[in-house]
Amino acid sequence: MGTAQMQDFDDDYQRRKAFLAFYNATYRDMGGLAPDQRPMTILEQQEKEEPKRAVANSRISVNGIVAQSFRWSTSRIARLESELREKGIISLAELRARFQKEYKAMIKRGELRDLVEYYMAKELVDSDTRPATRRERDTLMDMMAAFGEAEVARFKARSPPTSS
Repeated sequence: MGTAQMQDFDDDYQRRKAFLAFYNATYRDMGGLAPDQRPMTILEQQEKEEPKRAVANSRISVNGIVAQSFRWSTSRIARLESELREKGIISLAELRARFQKEYKAMIKRGELRDLVEYYMAKELVDSDTRPATRRERDTLMDMMAAFGEAEVARFKARSPPTSS
């Protein structure tokens, strides 16, 4: 990745992180979690220890919120959009557009490339509302099964043989 691409990547991650921080602080009850077990604390620790994992987990978390948002009332969406705009945080509309573009690309490609896409597919399969059609959900279930089988095969290939 070139310097400009890396900067875009970092900026995108920071925008997702800001969205997650705001959403978790405003819309999720974290009272039952110890401070070191709260999502943003864990994400920031992962940034230091496993940056790629932090990026993947931020995408999975944002995608989960986006998938849930397709079931929200228009007034709830409008309130969130207003708050995000007021704070200069990436909009739910932009995140939803990205989500839809990514899932359409997955359907077109016919396979899942990584765990981020697996969990995105799972969110769509588990939901009985927009944006995925019933046919797309069926396709996604097949893709999830194939991905799971491939992951098991990769794991077995990496594991040392056991002695009997």
